[in-house]
Parts: sequence; structure tokens; C-alpha cells
Amino acid sequence: MKKILLNFADYSEALQWTEKKAKNYKSMNDFYTSDEYKSAYPLIRKMYEVEQTNFAKKAKSELKKSGLKISDKVVYDFVSPFFNVSNYSGTIIERNGIPYVKLDLGQKTMSGKKSVRWHKGFVKSNQHHQAD
Repeated sequence: MKKILLNFADYSEALQWTEKKAKNYKSMNDFYTSDEYKSAYPLIRKMYEVEQTNFAKKAKSELKKSGLKISDKVVYDFVSPFFNVSNYSGTIIERNGIPYVKLDLGQKTMSGKKSVRWHKGFVKSNQHHQAD
């Protein structure tokens, strides 16, 4: 396998390179099995890991700013485009360094997921009920 010299500034640049190079192949799978991609993969993987680490740090910082921590019980009122309100409740967990909310038993999103990434819309469950 011929070694290809590459240098990406970040993961988005690596993705752009991947999309551009894949156009020279019949399919993405053909590209992913090529020597060209196999040679670039270690660097692409490194860029991905750096991106994930930075994202996790930012997410944890935002979680802390919100006054929340891993294991807190939280709630969120999701308003659909048709103004239907779905109430979600769950516990903040950590997955690969990133805060997620594991929904309470029996709950799932419209797409069937039983956990979602935490976001600022989630509040401590006792705060939610005090506002009602």
C-alpha cells in the first residue's frame, strides 16, 4: 500500500477531502475499501477524536453552567411543529464523555430513541414542577 502524505487542519477538512475523493469511485464503500482511504484513515480518525474531545469539553462546561451534573434528574417539554407538547424526563448520563439524557422507562422519542444528547432545554426536575 502506497503511503499518502496528508495534513488536515481539523475533522471538517478531513470530511471534505473524503467527500471530494469519493467522487472518483463508484460508491462510498468502494472508496472506504481503497488503499487511498486506508492510508488516510489513521489521520482522519485522529482528527475525529480531537473533535469529539473538544465537543465533550464544551458540552460538560455548558452542563456545569446550567447548574446540572451527571446523575441529575431532568425534564424537558418538547413542542412539535404542530404544537403538540411531549414531556420527557430522565437522568443525565455520560457516553464517550458527552452528556446524554437516558429517558425514563417507557419513554422514547418520536424516532424511537431511549436517550438523547443533553441540551440547555433540560432543567432539573424539581425546578420544572416549581414553575407549574
